[in-house]
Amino acid sequence: MQVITYRMSSTLRQCQSYTLLDSEGLLKIIRRTQFYQKPYMQRKQLSIEASTAIFNEDMNRKMHFLMRKNRPDAYPGQITS
Repeated sequence: MQVITYRMSSTLRQCQSYTLLDSEGLLKIIRRTQFYQKPYMQRKQLSIEASTAIFNEDMNRKMHFLMRKNRPDAYPGQITS
């Protein structure tokens, strides 16, 4: 019984540390720098990340605008019959 308890607790600790590393973004950095990337691939990756960040920022702003309440027209710009 003691061995099983030790395994479970060590597994739980590993899972918690993995979650902590993932939330800090360290696992993403480790995976990205684990292998050599050619310079053009690095530039491409940075370009993709930048465009994704811009897109997500615009979408979040749009969703916050649409989710606001107390507006006379709930969906501005949409033609409703």
